[in-house]
Amino acid sequence: MIILNTSIKGWLYLVVCCMLASCWYYPKAKVEKDKFPQIPNFPLFEDGKLKAQKVFSVYPAKETEVCYLNRNDTLFLVIITSNFSKDSYYLTYHIAALHSGKLFFTDSCLPGVSRFFTDVKGNVFFQQWKYYAPSYQRKDSLAYYDINSIRNKFQSAQYEGDTAVSKNDSLLHAATIKEESKFRQQVFNQIKEIVQVTPDNIQTKKFGAVENGQTFFLCNANSTTPFYIDANMFNTAHPEWGKNFEAIDSGYYYKMKDKVNFLPARQYFTDDMYDTTKRNIVTHRILHEFDKIVVENKWLKGGSRIIIEFGYKQVYLYYYDVTVNTIKTRTKINHQQHDKVEVYRAAKDFYIADWNIADNKLDIYYLQ
Repeated sequence: MIILNTSIKGWLYLVVCCMLASCWYYPKAKVEKDKFPQIPNFPLFEDGKLKAQKVFSVYPAKETEVCYLNRNDTLFLVIITSNFSKDSYYLTYHIAALHSGKLFFTDSCLPGVSRFFTDVKGNVFFQQWKYYAPSYQRKDSLAYYDINSIRNKFQSAQYEGDTAVSKNDSLLHAATIKEESKFRQQVFNQIKEIVQVTPDNIQTKKFGAVENGQTFFLCNANSTTPFYIDANMFNTAHPEWGKNFEAIDSGYYYKMKDKVNFLPARQYFTDDMYDTTKRNIVTHRILHEFDKIVVENKWLKGGSRIIIEFGYKQVYLYYYDVTVNTIKTRTKINHQQHDKVEVYRAAKDFYIADWNIADNKLDIYYLQ
């Protein structure tokens, strides 16, 4: 028989305590009966004082993001849907404009330049497209210049065995530098005005303050042929290594930095992944939760590398007081059918986005 000494017992006790402390168990809660059966389920409201008119729907609802922008009495929405199939995954970008409860413009495309903003004239820039106010029916495709297009071209030639540039690394290197210099000169010679566009969650007035891949520049926005350039167009030219291994600067950074304007925050679409403050303020002013009940317990298993979580996650039915302008009423939202709802405002008009998981679609309603 093996007898453990006191020190070993103490260590074993400590290990067991640490293991238990790193496990979080969530017990099952009691499922409750509806406390207010007289209150109708959303999108209906008590006593018919308020009506939710469906404007349009987008499929699917799963992992769908919404960005929005208010301009006067028009609400612009960018809806990013995740599309899953057996062998693929891709995003689709939808844009819509709503006025007085009516959908008067919509379009969709695959990923491109993932920034959404307007200019001072109200024209909307969405992916690689520019939509012209006020109808937004006319659109132009904008060119996008990226220095990597030159580098990729020569790298491809090297891998494919193009003897003109792949005899040795020095020939490839020299050809890349020459082509990059020519490409930069052609692009920068076209620039009359330039605006820095940063990610929706980063507002900065400092030129070049954001990493490549996140910042780009809109050039000649007020001309008939606006175009984008990637931030990497300002990078040091493809390095020509000298005795001290110092890179040669292209100089365009210093030529352009005093000419760059910055897009005002009010012209950006708000991304609900990063900036929830304004949207939540509007939502909470309209929907005031006054009670909730548990309607389901879902099994939960997961956690992080340090903490193991398992047990039950409660699904709730929420009861809301609703205030829209001078109208006061009530509704309830069952999160078995509705993942979440958000309220958006344009002047005196209010819209609700409903992530309807029961039907796997995002519904946009107009409150009247």
